[in-house]
Amino acid sequence: AKPGKVLEVCGGPGAGKTQLLLQLCVDATIPHQFCGAGGSSVFIDADGSFAPSRCAQLAKEVAKHVHRLARKKPEHQAAAASYSEDACLDAIHVYRALDHGGV
Repeated sequence: AKPGKVLEVCGGPGAGKTQLLLQLCVDATIPHQFCGAGGSSVFIDADGSFAPSRCAQLAKEVAKHVHRLARKKPEHQAAAASYSEDACLDAIHVYRALDHGGV
């Protein structure tokens, strides 16, 4: 997906749609210095499948990975210092759509 665009993912139960979108939301927050978008995302939850605890778990692991990478490149330590699990989660906006009008 490109910035400013909407991505819709469809598929059967258990296909991994929610997992894929949670990972994309978290990955969108990775700072530019680490080849990320350094942006934010919107998760429109049409079926109540958003799992805050799973999203937090992914954010924690990605933040740890960014900090490990920064140890190898001192010039990126400032960017890593401002990136955390909380900063990642703050950049993910979740909306629950109860019907097609809510989208």
